[in-house]
Amino acid sequence: MLRDTALVSIVIPAYNCQDKILHTIKSVSGQSYGNVEMILCDDGSADLTLSIAREEACKDHRIIIVSDSNHGPAHARNEGIKRARGKYLVFVDSDDSVSEHYISDMLELAEDNDCDLVISGYRRRYADGSEQTVLPPPGVYAADRFPVIFGELFRKSLIQGPCWKMFRMDVVKENHVRFREDWRLGEDAWFVYSYLEHVKKAALVDKANYSYTIHDNDSLSRAPTMEKIVNNIALTKKLLTVQAFESAYDCFGEGLCGNYTDFCEGILRAKLSFNERLCQIKAANDHVRRFKWFFEYREKHAVRMLYRFLIKHNFAAAICLLTFARLKIKRVL
Repeated sequence: MLRDTALVSIVIPAYNCQDKILHTIKSVSGQSYGNVEMILCDDGSADLTLSIAREEACKDHRIIIVSDSNHGPAHARNEGIKRARGKYLVFVDSDDSVSEHYISDMLELAEDNDCDLVISGYRRRYADGSEQTVLPPPGVYAADRFPVIFGELFRKSLIQGPCWKMFRMDVVKENHVRFREDWRLGEDAWFVYSYLEHVKKAALVDKANYSYTIHDNDSLSRAPTMEKIVNNIALTKKLLTVQAFESAYDCFGEGLCGNYTDFCEGILRAKLSFNERLCQIKAANDHVRRFKWFFEYREKHAVRMLYRFLIKHNFAAAICLLTFARLKIKRVL
């Protein structure tokens, strides 16, 4: 039976979420495992978020309030790390919720198997009320076995962000693993990928103990921008330095190519002249072409193979035509 001996620090970055923050705090404070500290980092909210959090802190001494001006979620999470005192570190976003055994299920695996990282499943809720449950394959994996599972975790979006995971605090602090405050996109994946460089053993929980809602206004992370392409290249380079992921190269290539094709579709949808579109696509090509590995990974998808060929030779006009044809087909289907 799991004893309340290891302190778990739960960092909750919050910004203008007065309608949801109470539900999040209640789900975290209601954990079956009691030895936790909840560090709520308010990022300069202009609504009642901070007041609600302070009211709950008066009821539960485990809640620690950190108030700052608006610097973004990366800064808020980094501030939480600075103040965390636990053996383990967990992140919960301010509009999400967790089941009562969220911490205990991960902690038991971490303690029993001396794991540096534990990854749980999650439940994705859409604005229309539908849900999708995403689960990892259960088990405990040493670093040399990561390639066996990494592809599946990557494609299920289980690996990229800091939520539904438990990290060891000593690994985070000794290696100065932090969120990139100079990025608006991918700053959370940078934290996880930086942490993966130091993981010797990981465990996977096949339970959807974490729930988050995809809102209609969650447009920034899905927007097809040049910034997303540039940051994705940097993230891929970061992962390629981890020897354990060498056999998972194909996943990174698919992800980067997907970002590129999304970017091209966005350019064609935008109100730009043909020459402006060509300039944007050529600029994206310049970034991708400098990343030689992109043309070496194994690609089986015919359309992505064609895009890769056109990028390599910087045929921007042909890329415009190919993207236009794909958009037409999508509209028909």
